Amino acid sequence: MQHIQLGSAGAIMKKYLTTATPYETVATAADRMTENRLGALLIVQNDRLVGIFSERDILHRVVSRRRDPETTLLSQVLTPNPTTVTLETPLEQCIQIIKTRGFRHLPVINEFRNPLGVVYARDLLQYVLEAIEHLHHNDGDLSHILGTPKSGGPA
Repeated sequence: MQHIQLGSAGAIMKKYLTTATPYETVATAADRMTENRLGALLIVQNDRLVGIFSERDILHRVVSRRRDPETTLLSQVLTPNPTTVTLETPLEQCIQIIKTRGFRHLPVINEFRNPLGVVYARDLLQYVLEAIEHLHHNDGDLSHILGTPKSGGPA
């Protein structure tokens, strides 16, 4: 069986960063996430990553606790000091982090904790699938590799 060389986080990270500060409200952050079609914002203070705020945080830390998004500050509900990777982190390691920790967004930082980008689980999956397709010289039909779903199973 052939081994797929995937590269590093820097190869697939999204470089366009949409950020917020810890002192913005949840409502402002949610508006920014909606406008930019994002599932998470990097929370930055003095150009350093201090947290991440995701759709899950909105659901679990704001809505389910009946907090007012207009008055709740991100500092009260963000995930502090998120797990991060660097530009050089192998994608195999990114996959392991995303898989074991259940993350959908993996910030990429430099040695000063300055955010450089984000590895999104969806982009990572797409990249891996394209690598498999390339390895097997096919055009999107992975049924011979993945098998055909059994009747009544997920499509």
